[in-house]
Amino acid sequence: MRVLGFKTDDPEYAKYILLIAGDQLTVARQRSILNVCLGHESAPHSWRHIVLIPGLFHAKIADCHGVLETHFGKPTVRSPGSLGFHNTVLDRLPITLTSLPPFRTCRDLIMVSLYSRVLHCLLLVSGKDSLDECARSIKSYDTLVDYAKKIYSTYADVDRVQELREKRIPEERQRDAAAKAAKKGGESAGKEPLPHVRKGDMVFENGVLFLRDALITREFSDAVKAGDSGRIVMVLRMWACSYRGNGRTKYAHEMLHLLHNLINVWTEELRSIVLQNWLANPQGKRNAFVEIDLVQEHLNFWIKRIYKADGAGHSWDWLSLVSPCIDVFRKLATKINVDLGARQGSKHATPDLARDIDALMSSLAEHEVDVVKEGRVLDDDEKPVPDVISVGAAALTQGTSTTPLADFNEQFDLMRTRRGLTAVSDLLTTSSITSADTSRTPVAGDAESEVEGLPDLLEADDSDDESDAGELMDDVEDDLFAESPTLPRLDEGDVELDMDAVPVWSLEDGYSGSEGEEGDD
Repeated sequence: MRVLGFKTDDPEYAKYILLIAGDQLTVARQRSILNVCLGHESAPHSWRHIVLIPGLFHAKIADCHGVLETHFGKPTVRSPGSLGFHNTVLDRLPITLTSLPPFRTCRDLIMVSLYSRVLHCLLLVSGKDSLDECARSIKSYDTLVDYAKKIYSTYADVDRVQELREKRIPEERQRDAAAKAAKKGGESAGKEPLPHVRKGDMVFENGVLFLRDALITREFSDAVKAGDSGRIVMVLRMWACSYRGNGRTKYAHEMLHLLHNLINVWTEELRSIVLQNWLANPQGKRNAFVEIDLVQEHLNFWIKRIYKADGAGHSWDWLSLVSPCIDVFRKLATKINVDLGARQGSKHATPDLARDIDALMSSLAEHEVDVVKEGRVLDDDEKPVPDVISVGAAALTQGTSTTPLADFNEQFDLMRTRRGLTAVSDLLTTSSITSADTSRTPVAGDAESEVEGLPDLLEADDSDDESDAGELMDDVEDDLFAESPTLPRLDEGDVELDMDAVPVWSLEDGYSGSEGEEGDD
C-alpha cells in the first residue's frame, strides 16, 4: 500500500482491502489483533479491511508432516508398507519422529513411495510382469484410464479397509473388556501390549490408507502447479478433517476459517480476488504456479544466502534496496560459476529416482503388500494406521461437553457481534463535542440526549456474559498461539519453486549434477 502512495492515517486507506497471507501462527496472531480492534478502534485502525489467508505452502508442509507421522510405522519386515521400512530399503539416513529431517527429505520419501505403489499396482491390475511389457500393451488413452480406475477402486478404497477391520471388532471389544475386568479385580496388568486379533490384513489396510492420503498430497501439488484454485479448495476440504485426525489441530482450525469465509462470508468479488491471488507464477511458464508464501520463503532464503554485507553496508536500507535484485544476483553467480568451471563441491549427486522406484517395487512384490492375506498382523506394539479423514470428521462433530466445530461457531458469532459495534471515537464527532455544554457535569440522561446513536450502558447482569466471552477468546487464542512442531527448512531444496525438478547446486554446498557425477568427499 505504501508503494501505491497510501498512508495508514489517510481516510481513504480503509476503503481498500488488504490481503495478508502467512503460516498458521502468523495468521492466528493477526486474527487476534483483528478481534481486539473490532468495535474499539475507528477507520483503518479497526482492521475491518484486512483479509487473512493461510499460506498454502505451510499447509502443504503440515500435511506432509501429518502423513509422515501417520504412516511411518516401524522399519521392520512385519510392517513392509510403512515409510520407515521404505526408508530402510532405500538405504537412506535413519529418520526419527522426535527429530525429523527437512521438509524436502520427508516429501521426497512420500512421493517415491507413492510412485512405487502406483506402478506396482499397475502391474497387478494389468497382469503384466514388467513395466516395459505393460507399456507395450497400452494402445490407447482409454486403456490407461481404465487401469487407473481399477487401481483406485481396488487399492485406494477406504470402504474395503473398513470391511476388513470390522472382522476384528467383536473380539477386540471382548479382549479389552476382559483386560478392564482383570484390572478392576486387582490383577496386575502386564506391561506387554495386548496381541492383535488375527483377522483382516493390517499390512494391506495400511497400504490402502497411505495410497489414499498420498494421492491427495499429490493432487494438491498438481493443482497448485496448474493454478487451479477449484481443485485446491476441494483438497482443503479434506485436509480440514485430516489435520484434525493426524494431530495438526491448529491448521484444522485455520481451514475452518478459510472454508467458511469462501463459502458463506466473502462476497463473490472478494472470493474471486482471493482465489486469483493466493498463487503466483514468478517464472512466467505454463504449469509453474507456486504458493505466494513459498515465493516469500524462497526469497528470504536466498537473501540470507547471498546478502552478507558487513560494516557500513549492513543496514536495513541497503537490504531493502538489494532484495528485489537477489534473483538477478543468483543467476549471475550461477553463470559465472558455469563459465569459469567452478561447479565443484562436496554434495553428492541426486539419488536416481528410477533405481529407488525399482527397489521399492521389488520390496512391495516380495512382501505382497498389496495382496490381501487373511490374518496378517503387525507387531503387538504397533497400531494400525487410522483413517485420518474419518477420525478428524468425527472429532469435529462429536464430543462430551463441546466440540471443535461448536467452539468455532461460538467464536464466529462473537466476532460477528463485535463487527457490528461502532467505535466511540466514530460516534463522538467534532460537531457534537463542540456543541456540548461544558458548564455542568454530564449525567447519564444528558449523554443520551446530546449524543444520539450511543449504545445503551450495559446492565450489571451482563458482566458475566462479557467475562465468559473474554475467557472463550483467551482460551482459543492461547491454544492457537502455541507453536506447533513443523518440518524444518534448511537448504534450497526445501524452498525450491519446482520441487519435482532435479535440485540445482547451491552457492555454498557446490553443484549437484543430474548426470551421475559426484563431488569430492
